[in-house]
Amino acid sequence: MGLQKCKECGNQVSDKAEKCPVCGAPVKKPVSAGKVILGVIAILVLAGVFSNPSKNTNTTTTSGKSPSMPMISIDSDTLFAEHEANEVRADEQYKGRQLQVIGYIDNIGKNIVDDMYVTLKTKKQIFSVQCFFDKSQTNTLASLRKGSFVTIAGRCNGKFGNVLLKDCVLR
Repeated sequence: MGLQKCKECGNQVSDKAEKCPVCGAPVKKPVSAGKVILGVIAILVLAGVFSNPSKNTNTTTTSGKSPSMPMISIDSDTLFAEHEANEVRADEQYKGRQLQVIGYIDNIGKNIVDDMYVTLKTKKQIFSVQCFFDKSQTNTLASLRKGSFVTIAGRCNGKFGNVLLKDCVLR
């Protein structure tokens, strides 16, 4: 139990008290450092989850790969499995590279900031390969159906829960 000074009368008041026993002023509850740190982490995670990777204009990755390298063809299960097995190795091989990914559509939707995406099924029930499209692809995405087999080309942006592809087009 800690004591704090009442803002109104200056009396010492328990931090467990709802109000000052002398003047009746409400006592502010101190915020623990742990709660502040958890709040900051939650904000950063949400910002990463709902950010649009297609708006990133960086043309090279941290490993210095250029997107002008030849396109890699891969299926959604293999791409996800390689990221799960060793994310560092998968980033070295795929991040920043143009990929042509084949797979079955699991979902067609928009995130909280209205960015359009298609997720491709993987053997993991919760996670997938998530492909982001710009607004010019609205009609194309509107015509798709869950379960359809597709080929999607885009630039790999690494793994953040899902394996992310940006600047995608349907082939």
